[in-house]
Amino acid sequence: MTQSILKSIEIIGLAIAISGLTIVGIVSTSPPWGSFVPFTGVEALPGLFIIIPLLYMNFKGTSFIVNNRIVSKRIKFCCLLFLAVGWLTIARYWIYNTIISNPEGNFNLSRRERTAIVEKIQNGTLHGEKRCTTPSPYNCTEFIRLPDSYSDLARDGRVKVTRRDDILYIYFLYDTTNFGDILHYFVYTSDPNYELGYLSDARSRDYRERLAPNWYGVSEDQ
Repeated sequence: MTQSILKSIEIIGLAIAISGLTIVGIVSTSPPWGSFVPFTGVEALPGLFIIIPLLYMNFKGTSFIVNNRIVSKRIKFCCLLFLAVGWLTIARYWIYNTIISNPEGNFNLSRRERTAIVEKIQNGTLHGEKRCTTPSPYNCTEFIRLPDSYSDLARDGRVKVTRRDDILYIYFLYDTTNFGDILHYFVYTSDPNYELGYLSDARSRDYRERLAPNWYGVSEDQ
């Protein structure tokens, strides 16, 4: 009887520890919930060194509890509930990061927030020192710091604003690939002649596609 109680306490403690470590590990190596900046490429590597051991630990822990013949089914059920929280945390953040890593998925999730920023820039309530949105015969480029509540819409919490020939281009940098050599943007512009497809020569990796009226997905080779 005493052995059974001690074993039950041991297994419950094990399940809680595994679940807690899993939640802490996943949250610390995944994009914050509500962020639209995915963890890809080099950024994802530290997470893999943590997530893979966590997956192994959860698998072994689940197997150990299921196959244990000393503790009661009620204790097993409670322990598996604790482990389920860890499994669900892994699944939730993996699915979320996968969605925001896809340009179309990221854009659809964040379109309302990005449109709100565009409106703030256009009406002048959000601007940089150069005020590139002000009509001028000169071309202008500046970076504008996003409000804290919108900072997860772009890397570094900034957007690039360019005005060429009195047409405004607003760039949201949301991802980088190929060790940071290729930058991926969502671009808002009213330019009716905005070139689509692959740009310049055939070897170029610069690419543009239309996502919605005035919105484009743009990849640029640094």
